[in-house]
Amino acid sequence: HARVISKDTAAVYFSTDSIKETSSTVININISDRNEINGSYNHRMGFFESLETKNNLAKLSVSSYKKRIKENYPDDFEVNNIEVDSFQSPEAPVLVKFDFKLKSFENGGLVYFNPMMGEEIKTNPFTAVERKYPVEMPYTKDDLYTLNMEIPKGYKVDELPKSVRLNLNENDGMFEYLISNDGVYVQMRCRLVLRKANFLNEEYQSIREFYSTIVKKESEQIVFKKIK
Repeated sequence: HARVISKDTAAVYFSTDSIKETSSTVININISDRNEINGSYNHRMGFFESLETKNNLAKLSVSSYKKRIKENYPDDFEVNNIEVDSFQSPEAPVLVKFDFKLKSFENGGLVYFNPMMGEEIKTNPFTAVERKYPVEMPYTKDDLYTLNMEIPKGYKVDELPKSVRLNLNENDGMFEYLISNDGVYVQMRCRLVLRKANFLNEEYQSIREFYSTIVKKESEQIVFKKIK
């Protein structure tokens, strides 16, 4: 893409509806021979998240950034071997990887476990009850989260969230939360798609309710029960 700079050249505008932020997170959890619950985390950032991360890394050391990652998780979540790739490349997406151990199953009869593993949307970004102006987002998005978890030995799934699919204004967006349990593994796929970035004020309530449903759904937990 190129432009001629002259008095006769018209301004060029890029519609935010044509810009897409795509990211993915993959988490695998397996049980070792010593009955330890080990996992791997792999997050590939979109362009804008990568840009923000690179700006942060320009101000912080990589070690400080890794320390922040560890601080985001509770004491029963032990993070090791953090890798941050491609942060020095202007164009390449940032990839964050680490290994972890779960200790919450060591002494619990009932264990409450959020399968989103801290990646959930915790608050609705649309807090106002009413809005008189259009909603203008910087880009559309496609976020994909997948979890494959081996059920810890000595436990069974007592309660499992229900799978849901939800459309926003027919074709403006989509949210799916698909989860299953076969007695050995819990598998989950969660995807949020926004196909447009600009919404009229008349559409505000629909996108507010859409995000409200997402926040509620992503906060749900699996209940694991110890087998007697």
